[in-house]
Amino acid sequence: MTMTDEDGISDADIYDEHGAVRSDFLTEISDAIDRSDRSVIERHVVRLHESELGDLLEALPPPERLTLVRLLGDEFDMTALTQVDEAIRMEIVDQMPNDQIAAGIGELDSDDAVYILEDLDQDDRDEILSQLPFTERVRLRFQGDMFNVFNHPNFGAFGGTLNAATFGTTTNMANAALGAGISGGSGFNPIFNTGGPRNFQFALKLYF
Repeated sequence: MTMTDEDGISDADIYDEHGAVRSDFLTEISDAIDRSDRSVIERHVVRLHESELGDLLEALPPPERLTLVRLLGDEFDMTALTQVDEAIRMEIVDQMPNDQIAAGIGELDSDDAVYILEDLDQDDRDEILSQLPFTERVRLRFQGDMFNVFNHPNFGAFGGTLNAATFGTTTNMANAALGAGISGGSGFNPIFNTGGPRNFQFALKLYF
């Protein structure tokens, strides 16, 4: 059963049967924006998923979407900016103070943060990054890769010359056949190439 609260806003899915933001929901949110009614905005917009908030931002006229972001303040989910058209994202970010962007960026994962920061001018980007705690700007990543764990032999191509002594046999492993040390090889490293022996690689990367 669909419930409607005292604001007249239904708690049902914000989308209609065509996948667009419901007109009644959009109208009520627009009215709340016009009244600068932050309590209604916080009650019905903060709860939205980032993708829903992105769709709402795209459905609102430009002045209203900017006012909505301002009314939400620190409650605005910056991740929603990764869900909107680039032009809308830049329009919103251009109107946001750098300290608000820095506060929001600090709550995002690195990929989403980079996605938003790359749209900014270098000066704004530097200012925002300077406001982030050091621990928010540094990330350590340990990575391990394993190849041919069971050390299974992988043979190279079999000889195909009828009158050759090697006809029907193979004289090297697949990795060596593709390596630089074999005539006709492709120049790949025989240690790390396909068909090579069991190999483990480890990497420690510092991102900042």
